[in-house]
Amino acid sequence: MASDYLPKAKYKTYVGADGRIYGPDLDNHFVGDPFAQGTICGPGAL
Repeated sequence: MASDYLPKAKYKTYVGADGRIYGPDLDNHFVGDPFAQGTICGPGAL
């Protein structure tokens, strides 16, 4: 199920023009690798 249906994103951050640190959308993606060591998954991804 995870390989076919779970929306995934790599953990990658960047600094915006406002100086804040931004990363992937935690609400709608599983961040990391669900088959190894993932980071977090928000309710929208499930």
